[in-house]
Amino acid sequence: DNIFEMTEHTGERRSYLTKPHRFGRTANLKIFVCDGLLEAFVDDRSDLSTRVLQKTNTKIILESQGADVSFTKPLVHYFKQPATTAVDALEAGKQPSPHPIPYKAAVPISSVKPDLVVPEMSQGKPAPGVKVLQTTPGYEGTEVYHALYLPTDWKPGKKYPVIVEYSGNRYQRGPGTVESSKLGYGVSGGKGFIWICMPYLNGTGTQNVSSWWGDKPTYQVQPTIDSCVKTVKMICEQYSGDPEAVILSGFSRGAIACNYIGLHDYEIAELWRAFICYTNYDGLVEVWPYPKAKREYAQGRLQRLEGRSQFLCSELVTGEAVERGYDLEGLRRYLESTGVKAPFTFMYTGFEEHDDGWMLRPSPTRKALRKWLDEILEANRTQKR
Repeated sequence: DNIFEMTEHTGERRSYLTKPHRFGRTANLKIFVCDGLLEAFVDDRSDLSTRVLQKTNTKIILESQGADVSFTKPLVHYFKQPATTAVDALEAGKQPSPHPIPYKAAVPISSVKPDLVVPEMSQGKPAPGVKVLQTTPGYEGTEVYHALYLPTDWKPGKKYPVIVEYSGNRYQRGPGTVESSKLGYGVSGGKGFIWICMPYLNGTGTQNVSSWWGDKPTYQVQPTIDSCVKTVKMICEQYSGDPEAVILSGFSRGAIACNYIGLHDYEIAELWRAFICYTNYDGLVEVWPYPKAKREYAQGRLQRLEGRSQFLCSELVTGEAVERGYDLEGLRRYLESTGVKAPFTFMYTGFEEHDDGWMLRPSPTRKALRKWLDEILEANRTQKR
């Protein structure tokens, strides 16, 4: 199929990498082919392919300078439908590739029409299909509040799984508030799940904050943890939430919060059945301003995961972020280095932007995420029988 072609070295440097790759005497080569596009992974590095496809080249050229390199058992894999590759893998009971191939599947979010609209938050009483502002008992007289959504099929006394969500930081695409959260609604479509949008609190526990948690420069996290524990337990008791089926989710800052807050100590860690982390992860980037952001501390928190499932997804990451290992492949390598064993699922969203609005649009990744969650909850129900 003319996938491989040997040529003499031309002397012209044609690498798209900012840093050359240093080979040993042998190297691992994987080629993925779909719809005429090629994607190469040399020693499992993804940055070469990303940059080549950005340039829309028709060939990937690998040049060796200074010595010969042997490629051991090169793999060529063909995909027919790139948009459903990861879903097909899930349906076959296999772990989907951390790289749904090729990146052609990544499209602007504006190119896909939403099929869901998040309800506006109101001041009324909780009711099916309504998203309301609510204050947990003990926080009266403060500016602390969360958002509560009861599903359209909610009935008193019937148990419902619960999705708890933390938003991203205040940024270009969002204000970083409980009002702006979208992931949980996208997962449920408004049915079958209670949805709680939790706030991050300031250092005194008296006000919601839109950037990180606590106050600069100490970023105290304990008030946020205390608020979360009290609120989740309260909602499970008062609105028939199933305490054995609580899912923690988050976008960006919220994805970091899934472990940094959600696994901070054993009291809060025991609340969760599974985790959905969209873009970012505790310990992946070590330069964030909050205390104990280094991997040595993050790995201590990760130990409290104790075998529970995490769905780890991201928009298409390119350039320097890939070289620094901040993409899904870098996350996979980091998690492998920790030695922590758990069912980690890696998937790209199929969209280009850092925007949780992708969950309000139909996509193979949303379909796969829903299937993943259904299987976890079904296993949960089976264990109870």
